Amino acid sequence: TQLERASAKADSDQKAYKLQKTKLEQQLKMSEHRVKAKEALVDRLQVKLQQVTDKDAAAKSRTRQVFRDIHMREPRRTSAADVKALELIAMYEHDRDKMEGEIRSLQSQVQELCCDVRDKENVLLRQSSNGLPKHREDAFVERLEAARLEQEQSARKLRQQEALIQDKVAKIDADLRASKQVVADLRDENANLHLEVQSRPSIRDYKATQRRVMLLERQLHDQQVAVTHANTLDDLRQYMGTAELIYRDKQNAKLHLNRLSTLPKEACLEVMQDICRQLDLTDVTLIGPSVAKLISVVHAVPRMEKFIRDVCACVQPSPAIPLEKVVPTLTKWKQNLDQLESLQAYAAQINAALMKRTYENVEDTHTNDPLSPKEVFLFVNEMNNALASIKEALNLRKSSIVPCCLQTQRNLSAATTASVTSTLQDLRTALQQTPSTRPTNTSESYVVTSKSDIVGVAAVRQQHLTLTKLKQVLGAQSTDELVPRATRY
Repeated sequence: TQLERASAKADSDQKAYKLQKTKLEQQLKMSEHRVKAKEALVDRLQVKLQQVTDKDAAAKSRTRQVFRDIHMREPRRTSAADVKALELIAMYEHDRDKMEGEIRSLQSQVQELCCDVRDKENVLLRQSSNGLPKHREDAFVERLEAARLEQEQSARKLRQQEALIQDKVAKIDADLRASKQVVADLRDENANLHLEVQSRPSIRDYKATQRRVMLLERQLHDQQVAVTHANTLDDLRQYMGTAELIYRDKQNAKLHLNRLSTLPKEACLEVMQDICRQLDLTDVTLIGPSVAKLISVVHAVPRMEKFIRDVCACVQPSPAIPLEKVVPTLTKWKQNLDQLESLQAYAAQINAALMKRTYENVEDTHTNDPLSPKEVFLFVNEMNNALASIKEALNLRKSSIVPCCLQTQRNLSAATTASVTSTLQDLRTALQQTPSTRPTNTSESYVVTSKSDIVGVAAVRQQHLTLTKLKQVLGAQSTDELVPRATRY
C-alpha cells in the first residue's frame, strides 16, 4: 500500500509539473507575441522620431551656418546673446521658407500677367499696322480676341479644376492616413486579442486545475485534522515546515542542547513538571508560547519602568510618592482642570465689575490732587488716546509698542530736520543771489518802477510765507529760533 501511495503521489506530482510546464510555455508564447507587437510599435515610433530629429537637425545646422557666416565664429552655448541670436535666425529662416512659398505663387501670377500684357501689346501692334484693310483687320483682331478669351476661360476652368482636384487629393490622403492608422490600431488590437486567447487555459487545463485544487484541499484538510488531534511534540513536528526545523537544529547546535538526551529520564521529567508548575500549565506543548510571551514582557519592562518613574516624578518630585496615590492625584488634577474654565470666567466677571465700580468712584471724586484716582485715571486714558493718535498719524499698527513709535518719530524728525535745513539753505542762497535795485534812500515808501523789482517782491513774499509756515510747524517765535529748533528736532 505504501508503494501504491508513493506511485500515486509521483503521478500527481508529474501531472502538476506538466501542467506548470504547459502554463509556462503559454506565458512564454504570450510574452513573445507582446514583445513582437511592442517592437513593431517601437520601430514605427523610432522612424517618426528620426524624421523629426533629422528635420530639427537640418534646421539647426542651417541656423548655425548662418550664424557662422554673420559672426565668423562658432556660437557659444553659455552666451545668452548667442542663444538669442540663434533663436532670431531660426525665426527668420522659418519666415524665409514661408516667403519663398509666397514668392513662388507670386511668380506664377506674374507670369500670367506677363502673358496678358504680351497679348495686349500684340493687339496694339496689330491695330497700329496699316498692311491690311480696315474691315479685315478688325475681323482678324476680333477672332484673335475671341480665341484669347476662350483660351483664358479654358485656362481658368483648368486651374479651378486643378485646385479642386488638389483639394480632393489632400482629402483622400488625409482619409488614407486615417484609414492606415485605424488599420494599424485594429491589427494591434487583433494581435492582443489573439495573445489573450492563447494565454487563456483550455477546457482540459481547466479541468486538470480543478482536480489539482480539490486534491490540495483534501490534503490541507487532512493535515489540519492531524494537527488538531496531535498530542505530542513528535506528532506536531511532523507538520512543521522545513525552515522551522532547520532553525531549530541550528539553535540546538548553538546552545549545545543535544547533550540533554544523555540526562536521566527522571531528571527531565522533574524539570518539565517544575516548569509546568511555575507557568501554571496543563499541556507540555504550551511551554514554548508561554516562554515567548514572558520574553516579550521582560523586554517591555524597562520602558514601563521608565514611564512609571517619569509619571511619579511629575506628580511629586520629592519625596517619592507611592504608586497607589498616583491615580487619585491625577484624578484630582483632572477635576481641578475641569473647574479652571469656570474659575477663569468668574475672575473675568469680577474684574469687569471692579473696573466699572472704580470708574464710577472716579467720576464722583472732585479733587485737585494729581495723584488722586480720578486724575490718574484721566491721565492714563489721555496717554492711551494720545498714543493711539500717534500710531494712526505715523501709519503704525495698533499693536505697536512705545519704543517702536518713538523710533519712528525720531526717524521722521530727522527727515523733517534735513528737509527744513535744506529749505533754509536754499532761502539763504536765494536771498544772497537776488540783486538789490532799491535806491540808497531808506524812506518808508518804496515805488516799484521796473519788472525786476516786481520779480524780487514776489520772491520775497513767497519766502516770507515759507518762513511763516516753518515757524508754525516748529513753534518758533522769531526767525532766529528756526535753525536751533530744527537742529534740536
